[in-house]
Amino acid sequence: MMIYVTHALNFWVPFNLVFFYLKSLHRKEDELKWELIYRAIIVTLIGVIAIVFPNINALMGFLGAFCLSNMAFIWPNMIYLMVVWQRPGLGKYRWRLWKAVTLIGIGIFIFICGSVVSINELASMFK
Repeated sequence: MMIYVTHALNFWVPFNLVFFYLKSLHRKEDELKWELIYRAIIVTLIGVIAIVFPNINALMGFLGAFCLSNMAFIWPNMIYLMVVWQRPGLGKYRWRLWKAVTLIGIGIFIFICGSVVSINELASMFK
C-alpha cells in the first residue's frame, strides 16, 4: 500500500521537470491531456522495468557503474580542461592536461569494467 502512496511523491518532481520541456511540443489547450498520457506512459515503463528486472541489485549495479564513471571522472575532467585550456593554461609540462587525461582514462576503465560485469550479471538472471 505504501508504494502506491509514496510513488506519487517521488514521481512528482522529476515528472514536472521533464514535462516543463515536453509541454512546449503541444498546444496549450491539450496540455492536460498530454500530461496524463505522458504520466501513464512513464508509470507503465517503470512497471515494465520492475517486472523485467525483479532483482534490483543487478540493475542498480549497472546504473552505478554507468553514472559513477561519467559524473565523477569523465565529465568533470572534460569541463576542467575546457575551463583551464587558455587561462591559466595547461601548466609546465602540460601537467593539467596529463592529470585530466589520466582521470578520464580511469573513468573509461571503470565504465567498461563495471558495465561488462553488470551486464553479465543481468544476463545470468535470464538464463
